[in-house]
Amino acid sequence: MEQRSEKRQQLSRSLLVYDGISSRVVGRVVDLTPEGMMLACGEPVWIQEEYRLRITFPDPIDNRAELSVQAVCRWCREDAEPDLFIAGFQFQKLLMEERRFISCLIDEIGSF
Repeated sequence: MEQRSEKRQQLSRSLLVYDGISSRVVGRVVDLTPEGMMLACGEPVWIQEEYRLRITFPDPIDNRAELSVQAVCRWCREDAEPDLFIAGFQFQKLLMEERRFISCLIDEIGSF
């Protein structure tokens, strides 16, 4: 059952997401809300695991090149494309400033 209170917003630009500890690429953002995001990943992600993630921007937005967030993976499944996994993350402990920034980010690079 869908528990999301915000409508998902697909993005017109690709944003890469890195592990905040190892700096390895976790995936790219498929869609984004102020409460979480869906990533396309090259390998499965552990469900119910908390991650420190860095969302990077191809061009600085509001003088920022990236946003660091804590997020829990709520689900992960194999995609129709071979060797691709789709994972849903829920943001944790976001400050109001970070939530506002994500809303502005969606407004700036959302596709609709």
